[in-house]
Amino acid sequence: MPIISIINIKGGVGKTQCTINIGGEMSRLGHRVLLIDTDCQSSLTQILNINAKYNMYDLYSNSRVWPQDCMQQYDNNLFAIGNIIESSMLETELNQKRIKETILNNSTYAVQEER
Repeated sequence: MPIISIINIKGGVGKTQCTINIGGEMSRLGHRVLLIDTDCQSSLTQILNINAKYNMYDLYSNSRVWPQDCMQQYDNNLFAIGNIIESSMLETELNQKRIKETILNNSTYAVQEER
């Protein structure tokens, strides 16, 4: 499963707009797409009006939350996981946890194993 990451430290360079456009087009072409808002400004979440019960902050900070709990579906192929401004505090919180680098990977792996 290919993963495309759009990353740049500088703000205002079009990361969110590119993400939405590329994701939307890939979905239209029949590919299953999951857009993940990892930016603490939550621009993708605001633009797409993501209002799932859980978000990226919950996924990282609550071991009982799984990726599918955070997903909002837009059509047959397009899903998104939102974020909240409070996730800016995650860096400090995660630095205090052991195996912080594997939290998201382990939850994604567990979801794949369920299938």
